[in-house]
Amino acid sequence: MRVAPPDRKAILVWPAQEYLAGYMAVLQRGWSPDNLRPEVAHEELQAIDEDSSKFLGTLVDKEGLGPAIQLPDGSLVPRLPGYRKWIRKPEQHGSGDRLRFRIELL
Repeated sequence: MRVAPPDRKAILVWPAQEYLAGYMAVLQRGWSPDNLRPEVAHEELQAIDEDSSKFLGTLVDKEGLGPAIQLPDGSLVPRLPGYRKWIRKPEQHGSGDRLRFRIELL
């Protein structure tokens, strides 16, 4: 088993403005946080363009106070508490840190 050197290990980070450019880059390359709805990538880019602080706030809702969720049949249900964390993995490539993002289901 290979173990990454201590300075190169991936860490979980809370979504934050300092990581947002990297997150936007992966969305623009076609990654989507929803494998059943790839259009979510475009929706998130639009939300970030409209108000990046508000977008970041939607990613952490530990009390489930956000807007209701619309189901495929059109009905609305209360949002469940939840949050996302991003994986940050420093890479040494001369261009600075490289970021990987993944939804954490906790």
